[in-house]
Amino acid sequence: MSSYDVDRGSSGIIKNYDGDLVLSQEIKVGQKVRVKHFSVSEYAVSEIIESSESSFKIKMTPKLIRGNVFKGDSITVILINSDSEECLVDGIVEQAQAEFPQFFLIRSIRIRHFKDCRKSRRYQIDACCNLRDDGVSSFGNIKNISTNGCRIMTKIKIDEKKNLKMELFIEEHKKVCLDVGVVREKKHMNYNEYGLVILGMDEDSKIVLRDQINKIILQEKAQLF
Repeated sequence: MSSYDVDRGSSGIIKNYDGDLVLSQEIKVGQKVRVKHFSVSEYAVSEIIESSESSFKIKMTPKLIRGNVFKGDSITVILINSDSEECLVDGIVEQAQAEFPQFFLIRSIRIRHFKDCRKSRRYQIDACCNLRDDGVSSFGNIKNISTNGCRIMTKIKIDEKKNLKMELFIEEHKKVCLDVGVVREKKHMNYNEYGLVILGMDEDSKIVLRDQINKIILQEKAQLF
């Protein structure tokens, strides 16, 4: 059983903000980052190729090119400083150079630090799941997952602090069976979003989940080349 606390507080993360952070102290050339743009449903992995006190350049990856990122767009870059700390840089795209060398020049407008957010990194995934509560089954969509928790979207209402059985269908003939608990709820117009803590799983499910996470890591690395 895990003592993992996926989200504490109403914001879903533990904030430790320092408004005096300097961009050049946070960003290093060669550093891998995750990039979020409104046109891309999942985070894109990129790399810092140049930085200054107020701006930086990242590699133009295929996912960002397909997402049609343009000059003037808002963008968020997540720097992974350690297993327990993330630094989020909100910025504006100042230049999008499609010719070699391909890059985005981003001007920083805000830097935020988040510490002790989660015990394990979440990985972006788009998979179906089956939730069972007292014999009643319902379907949902998993948007991200780690070895300790996940975020799901579903049309049903689940009581907070409720424990459920969940089946995650990763690939054909591959299923992960989990005991989960609801720790966070966010209502949207047409669906509900829940943060779930993984309370337990059998050994076969652990192997399947680890294999899937390793595949995601390899795919992220492949985007950089």
